Amino acid sequence: MKLAFSGIALSLGMLVGTSFGQSYNAQPNSAYQQYRANYRNVAPGSRYQSARTAFRMNLQDARGSEVNDPLPSPSDIKADAPDQQVIGTSPSHSTPTVAEAVNGGATYGTTQGHAGDGYGFSGGCNSGYVDTGSYVNYGSLSSNCNLGNCFGAGSGKLFGGGSGLGRGVFGGGNCGDQSCTDGMCGDCDTGCSGNWYGGIYGLIMTRSDDYGVTLSYDSAFPNMPTLRTDDGQDDYFGGFETRIGKCFCNNWSVEGIYWGLYPDIHDCQVQQPSGYVGDLRTGLGFNRLVYDPGTGVVPVSQMFGDATRTAVAHRLRRSYEVHNAEINFVNARFATCGKFSHSFLAGVRYFKYNDGFSFSTDYVNTMFGDDPANELHYSVDVNNHLVGFQFGDRMNYQLGCKTAIIGGANFGVYNNHITHRQRIIGGNGYAYDSATLADYNYRSTDDDLAFLGDISLGVAYNVGCSWRLTGGYRLTAASGIANSSKQIPRDREFYMPNTVQRIHSDDSLVLHGAFFGVEHVW
Repeated sequence: MKLAFSGIALSLGMLVGTSFGQSYNAQPNSAYQQYRANYRNVAPGSRYQSARTAFRMNLQDARGSEVNDPLPSPSDIKADAPDQQVIGTSPSHSTPTVAEAVNGGATYGTTQGHAGDGYGFSGGCNSGYVDTGSYVNYGSLSSNCNLGNCFGAGSGKLFGGGSGLGRGVFGGGNCGDQSCTDGMCGDCDTGCSGNWYGGIYGLIMTRSDDYGVTLSYDSAFPNMPTLRTDDGQDDYFGGFETRIGKCFCNNWSVEGIYWGLYPDIHDCQVQQPSGYVGDLRTGLGFNRLVYDPGTGVVPVSQMFGDATRTAVAHRLRRSYEVHNAEINFVNARFATCGKFSHSFLAGVRYFKYNDGFSFSTDYVNTMFGDDPANELHYSVDVNNHLVGFQFGDRMNYQLGCKTAIIGGANFGVYNNHITHRQRIIGGNGYAYDSATLADYNYRSTDDDLAFLGDISLGVAYNVGCSWRLTGGYRLTAASGIANSSKQIPRDREFYMPNTVQRIHSDDSLVLHGAFFGVEHVW
C-alpha cells in the first residue's frame, strides 16, 4: 500500500515539475531553478530557511541577467509546494510573491539593501510593507522587531513594529480562512491564540468649578463673600488607570478598564480678627433651627454668626472622588494595514462620583476640635451612581515605525441613582427644628437620566516589540449630575423636610487633564 502510494506521488510530482519548468521557460542554472532544487533537497526541519537563503543569494542575478526568467504564478507554487502561502503583490512585479511558510519566514527581499526597489522596505523598518498591495510578513519575531507593517495601525504586536496581535487599536485580528490555532490571522499577522494586552497609567486632572454658594461674609461688605463652596477645590489632583484585554478572531477583543481620581480633603478657613471691619456672618438662612451646646438652646444662625453675635471662625472642607469601571467589546473591522486605523467599541460602564462639603463654625475660638460642644457643622454629601451603555471609536495614525497619534471618543446614556444626606451636628448632638423638634438629619434617594462621555488625544511611542509609552490629554464630561452645593436649601427653607430632601440633579461635571502610561502586549 505504501509503495503504491509513493509511486503515485512520485508520478504526480514529476508531472507537476515538468509542467512547472516548461511553463516558465527557466534556464537550467537560473536563480529560480536553484531555489527549487534547494527547496527540494533540504531537510524537512530547515527547508524553508535554506530555500529563502539560497533565493536571496541569487536575487540580483534573477532580477538582472536573467530577466526572462519570470516569477512563478500562485497556482504553480501551490502545485510545487502545497504548504506554501501566496501573500501579496510586489510593487515592482505584476505576479504575486510567496512566503516560504505560514509561520516560517518572510516574503522575497526583506533586507534593507533592496529598499525602494519593490522587494525591500523604507526607512529603518526591515520588513512589513511600504504600499498597499506589497508584502505582508507572517514570519516569527526577530530581535529587531523586523516583522509586521511598519506603518500600519495594528502592525505587529498591536502597536506596530513587530509580529503579533492586532490590526486595530486594541483590537483582534481577522482570521480569514485560517484556524485560530494557526497563530496567524488574516493579512496583518494578528495571532489568534493567547493574545492579551494591558496598560497602567497615571492621571493628573482638574475639575471645573461647580455652582458656588456664599457661606461666609464680612458684615461691613455683605456683597463680598469671604468663603464660598467653590473655594475648597484642589486645582489639580492625581489618580490612576489600568486596563486588560483579550483578543479573539474576526477582529474582536474584550477589555476591562478601571480608573479613579482621589483628591485630598481640602480645607479653607477664615477667622476673627483677620482684618475684617465687621462681624463674621453666614449667608445661609438657618431659620427655626436651634442647637443646645450644653448651656442652653441657641439659634443655629447665631452660632454661625448673625446680627446678634459674630462667629469667631468659619471653615469649609471639601471632598470628592471619582471611580470608573467598564467592560467593552472592541471590533477592529475598520482597521487596515495602512497608516490610519480605527476601531469601534461598545460596552457597559459604571461611573461613581461622590461630592461633599462641610461648613463649620466655632463661636468660642479659632481652634476646631478643641471644644466640640461649641462647634457646629453643616454637611451635605451626594453620591452619583451612573450605570449604562456606551459606544465609541478609537483611532491610531502611524507617523513612523515607532511613533503614532492616538485618540478616541465615547458617549453613553445612563441611569443615575443618587443618594443624598445632609445634617447639622455638633459635639452635643444634632440641631433640630424648634417647632417640630425633628433633628436636622435627612437622607433621600432619586433616579434620573444622565449622559457621560470622554474625548482623548495623545501620542504613543513603541519601546521594543511589545511595549509602548503613551501620553496625552483627556476630557470627561457628564450631565444630569447632583453636586453637593446645589442641595443647599434656599433661605427660610431649612425647616421644610420635603424641600431639604429634594435632590437637584440638573448639574454637570467636567474633568480634564493629562494621562501618561505604559502598555504591553503578550
